Amino acid sequence: MQTAAHPLAAPLFFQPNRVWRCYTGGLLLDRFLGRGPGQDGYFPEEWLASITRAENGEHSQGAEEGLSRLRRADGSPGPLMRGAIGDERLDVLCKFLDSAVRLPIQCHPDRAFARAHYRSEHGKTESWLILDTRRIDGEEPYLLIGFKPGIAPEAFARAVAAQDVRALEGMLNRIPVEPGDAYLIPGRVPHAIGPGVLMLEVQEPSDWVVQVERHCAGTRLSDQDMWGPLEPDVGLACFDYRGEALDA
Repeated sequence: MQTAAHPLAAPLFFQPNRVWRCYTGGLLLDRFLGRGPGQDGYFPEEWLASITRAENGEHSQGAEEGLSRLRRADGSPGPLMRGAIGDERLDVLCKFLDSAVRLPIQCHPDRAFARAHYRSEHGKTESWLILDTRRIDGEEPYLLIGFKPGIAPEAFARAVAAQDVRALEGMLNRIPVEPGDAYLIPGRVPHAIGPGVLMLEVQEPSDWVVQVERHCAGTRLSDQDMWGPLEPDVGLACFDYRGEALDA
């Protein structure tokens, strides 16, 4: 008896899948993918084998944004990855990400918070592998990860309300990075990727985010961009306020 081949038993090839974000980047990513000298813009991420829709709110680029589409042998677009694998689950999202500016300070839900507030079985724990870096305007690449010890939720909330960016930055650990570094960012841990970082990110398959800054790279973030479907007080409760001093 012959059985149908498993939908993931053979290599799959994809159309390019660049995704709009509120920050700019992409120059190193273009070069990494062999797409010319490269330039920075508002499509700084390439989502790989994605069945996850990008959550861009009023900046949405279409109903299929973030979803990977197969490429046929003749180079023409094929079906969406989501349809090609049928009922198979793909509990991971991989992406290339390249920053020309610091991303907004943010966090993502863990699974318990996602079930309670997003009606989702997936949070957004992330792992990062640094592929390349660059200095931008004389600034070395870095990451902001986790609160420093002693940061009170009330102090963080006041800084968010005042949009005191310097105070917000000072509440997180600043870590210089170089190619080959790897990090695990559990759900609810505050973080921000600094300028000049190209990474491979492997994460849970969601695009849930709480961002506490109103402006990024010339873009004014709406309340929806910042808090998604959450009220601000619930969004602030998503952060893990347990501080830890991280070695640079």
